Amino acid sequence: MRTDKERFDAAYELLTAQETPTPDYMQNLLDNTDAIRLLTQRDSSIRRQGNDVAHRLVDAPLLREIVARSIKNHEDREGMLGILEFATKSPLI
Repeated sequence: MRTDKERFDAAYELLTAQETPTPDYMQNLLDNTDAIRLLTQRDSSIRRQGNDVAHRLVDAPLLREIVARSIKNHEDREGMLGILEFATKSPLI
């Protein structure tokens, strides 16, 4: 397993190895070592926050409302609501 420093160095090397001129937006990123660190750190704060958001259970009424508003096809909506019902009540999940 690579250290955070090795991950940082590998990413930086890959991003700077191009032979074409570096666009300003890329150069700004490369000049910001904190940004590269956050993108390459194994346990960075943004990775933890992203995992937390991705794996957090939202309350069932909100999920039902989102499904009801976003899925227009009646059969698909009813199917998703059935899956949601299972997911929010099952001790397996």
